Amino acid sequence: MLMKVDRVDFNFYETECKNFFGYNVFVSKDYLETFSGLKNIKIFSISSEDGIEAFFPVNEKKTPFGKFFLTPQFTQYFNIILKSYPKDEKGKFYRYRDVISTYSNFLKKNYVYFSLPLHYAFEDVRFFRWNGLKTEPFYTYIVESFKERESSKIEDLKIDNDAKKLFRGYKESYKGKLPISEKDFIYIVESLKEKGILKIFSNSKAEIAVLFDDFNKVSYLYIITGKDTYFLIEQIFQEGYFKGYSVDLLGANTERIAKYKSKLKGVLKLYFKVGKKYVIL
Repeated sequence: MLMKVDRVDFNFYETECKNFFGYNVFVSKDYLETFSGLKNIKIFSISSEDGIEAFFPVNEKKTPFGKFFLTPQFTQYFNIILKSYPKDEKGKFYRYRDVISTYSNFLKKNYVYFSLPLHYAFEDVRFFRWNGLKTEPFYTYIVESFKERESSKIEDLKIDNDAKKLFRGYKESYKGKLPISEKDFIYIVESLKEKGILKIFSNSKAEIAVLFDDFNKVSYLYIITGKDTYFLIEQIFQEGYFKGYSVDLLGANTERIAKYKSKLKGVLKLYFKVGKKYVIL
């Protein structure tokens, strides 16, 4: 099936995208608009004679070696979203063979480097591999509930929404050169707060910025700083601030982090990054 790629604006995208397979807060209009204030964010559609088949965002950076497609900071998933997900294997094969082929060819033609994290809903990555993209496995934990400790106290839990305080904690906990400036960090946090999809919770020892995906009913532990953060996570849960949603712990890909997050008794989820890395001589 013949497919074409077109750039679309944020407003058109918002009216069409929410029932697409793979849609999540990281590819929502609100989230993408926030990062478009700092990055070269664009949205494209893939369409056939039957209409739009898919949307995908890009974050484009020009370099002396060519154009790079980079995943924005703090962004767990930055995936293509698909019109529907046929239940029968034949329908899925022919639909996504053409869509993913068009997507893959666009990326390979326009970018010398990209490494893009797919949402864990994409369990089948054969179509990406068949189009010459590399796929790498990664992991996260999804938690439905937290076991309360008898000694838990909630008196000092508060929603302070203090982006500067959050940055100070982030800076203290980060070893090495910070990957983002204070100005850009605060801009991102303040913008997501203003759009109503992020809140900052704190107690005397830690701060956590929680990103809310109201469409899929998932809360993401977006930025975590401080000590004894598990206690703060418990407090947020006990007070109902996760809204009864599942909680994505956002990554379990190093031994140290996986050991800590495994204590939260979540379900391990596999997700993939797809990419093409070129050797520059």
